[in-house]
Amino acid sequence: MNHRLASKFDVPLLAAMNARLIADERHRNRMTAAELEKRMGDWLSPLKCCSATKTALPFGEPPGLWNTR
Repeated sequence: MNHRLASKFDVPLLAAMNARLIADERHRNRMTAAELEKRMGDWLSPLKCCSATKTALPFGEPPGLWNTR
């Protein structure tokens, strides 16, 4: 397994993972994909997010779980 800090290039994937989590949990959040992507991009500015990959494919817990200041 490899770990690296996520970058602005990871935002679309992280937002999509967040959208899937919201749907899977039947959460009341009704943000659009574009809104989730903007929010994820805003979070990555002041925060760091670790991206984990296995066999070159990303996987993991909800985006933001490993955020640190």
